[in-house]
Amino acid sequence: MINRATWPLAIKLTLVMTVMIVLTVGAVTLLSIRREQATFRTDLEQQGELLLDSLTASGADLLYRLQLTSLQNLIGGLGTTKAIVAGWVYDAQGHVLADAFSPDSPLIGAVDDSGKNLVDSPTTVFNWQDNQLLAGKAVVLGRQTIGAFRIGLSTAPLEAKMITLRDEGLLVALVASLTGIVVSILLSRTLTEPLRILTSATERAAQGDLSQTASIRSHDEVAILANSFNTMVVRLRTTIQEMQQRTDEVRRSEQELKAANALAQESVRLKSEFLSAISHELRTPLNAILGFSDLLLVGMFGPLNEQQTTKVSRLKENGSRLLLLINDLLDLSRIEAGRVEVQQKPFAPHLLIDHLTEQMESLAVQNSLIFEKSVDPTLPESLVGDEQRLEQVIVNLVSNAIKFTREGSISLKVWPDTAAQRWLISVKDTGIGIPPHALDTIFEEFRQVEGGYSRPYQGTGLGLAITRNLVRLMGGKISVTSTLDVGSTFLVELPLVVAEMSKPTI
Repeated sequence: MINRATWPLAIKLTLVMTVMIVLTVGAVTLLSIRREQATFRTDLEQQGELLLDSLTASGADLLYRLQLTSLQNLIGGLGTTKAIVAGWVYDAQGHVLADAFSPDSPLIGAVDDSGKNLVDSPTTVFNWQDNQLLAGKAVVLGRQTIGAFRIGLSTAPLEAKMITLRDEGLLVALVASLTGIVVSILLSRTLTEPLRILTSATERAAQGDLSQTASIRSHDEVAILANSFNTMVVRLRTTIQEMQQRTDEVRRSEQELKAANALAQESVRLKSEFLSAISHELRTPLNAILGFSDLLLVGMFGPLNEQQTTKVSRLKENGSRLLLLINDLLDLSRIEAGRVEVQQKPFAPHLLIDHLTEQMESLAVQNSLIFEKSVDPTLPESLVGDEQRLEQVIVNLVSNAIKFTREGSISLKVWPDTAAQRWLISVKDTGIGIPPHALDTIFEEFRQVEGGYSRPYQGTGLGLAITRNLVRLMGGKISVTSTLDVGSTFLVELPLVVAEMSKPTI
């Protein structure tokens, strides 16, 4: 099969121009034939009209008196005219009275439907056939129709003229086609040679050879395109050189970045080891201090007066706060060092939420807050995840909500989103809220709400950072929405992985 898409542009232009010329000449020839044919038909009908008028004027009296011999002679005289090939005379009932070319025709005296139609028609009737035009007209004397005349005019001159026009049209089309081919070949060479040069230069540029440009001497649009191409090639050379320089710079920067990254990782490792070591070193004497404070408060070494009890209680409270800070620092250092692993095991989310509700509800009551819990009944009975880390996340969020809420309620809501294969945990409070500018930094280490909102509340600022890192380790995400003096809502989304129920053995 010939692939026309691969033909050269010169051949395509030649074919297109040749086809256009042939179609144009053919259309003009066809229109000329149609116009000549219409003109001939009109002229022949007018000729028939004149002949019928002449017959009517000459034969009306003969037809009225039914002088058949005279009518036969009258209509028979038409045979001397080459243009007339037939002629008939009809009476008022449509009977054939005379036939110009067959005086003894058996149809004479018989009723002819054509004659009947002519007698009944008020106008001249024309009927075009393959080789003749039949024209007929009724003869009227006064208000009475006494008969009709009909003649047949030959269309042979029309056919001969149409053949002549056709032959002339074919000859003109042939000459025009040959002329068009020659002109299109010359024109296509003129048009395609600059394009060929430009195409060759473009192919070399596409293969990476930017050393040459397209040289075209014309001053038309192709020359403008070639100049634009040459400008593009020059700019590409410059751009490639600049890109090579930038690539070398990027490679050097990458090497420097790798070295800096390695140094940063080593710094994180050393920081994590330091925090871990110092945390362990601090927890040992701190636990001893807390234990000794408990012994003092229970009166192990004798009763304490009110002032001594207050001092020891403050000592224990600050020690507990310091221990909490040390534990948070230790958790954060382990997460950053990548030493915290998530255990994917089956657990019962309903039991976990009930357990946390009992634990956190009492803390809310101590702060004169209402604690509400809502668990969607469609939540699966058993999920796969790290129950311990999940408990830490919920405790951090609920504790944080209680800490920043003076009055109102804390609500914990859990529900599944089966369409997204996620399950969600929402912790909502009616606390002080978070300013809009702090929403982007609330999950960073050592960050609390800035300004006067944070000073009355104690804390390390590590709880939300640890929570975010734990949620990420579990394959989820955490977000927050908040309005000042109205409250905040923290939303945790986790993968919904349903634990497979063990099948009973038979």
